[in-house]
Amino acid sequence: MRLLLCCLLAVATTTTLAPTSEDLRRMYGASTDVAMRSDGTPNSESFLLSPNIKLTVQYGSDKQACTMTLEAGPPSANQDGEQLMSSVRISDILEQVAPADKRGEKPRDGSGGVFCAGSNGMWFENYANVYIRHDIRCEKGLNPEKRVRVNFKREVCPKFEH
Repeated sequence: MRLLLCCLLAVATTTTLAPTSEDLRRMYGASTDVAMRSDGTPNSESFLLSPNIKLTVQYGSDKQACTMTLEAGPPSANQDGEQLMSSVRISDILEQVAPADKRGEKPRDGSGGVFCAGSNGMWFENYANVYIRHDIRCEKGLNPEKRVRVNFKREVCPKFEH
């Protein structure tokens, strides 16, 4: 009986973590680009969260997000070079789309960390229900985000790549 309750709790936690298209539209307004399935539900869509942050979402057959990618928007006419996003702003967005209290526990195998090779790096967080990869610009004391990918760990979602 205890095992059954634990399994049901795990399923409930996993299925409530990933947002639906409706959830995201409530948070961020209308999508800027959408690809529909034959049943009329979104397969993928994009949202412009600010002038320099774009969120692209791929949905599973259960209509919940499987993969979410946050990327810096294209440079404007008066900007040169690589566009970066604020780590603070990204943390706020991640808390909205994958709340920390629903991510599950981190494995005790040392999964997670920051790896820098020159000016480019990667920071990842591995939880029971979600894997988050941050592509960052490595600088002393400051790690601006280039791209962040959130992969929800559910049966209907494709396996994520580290």
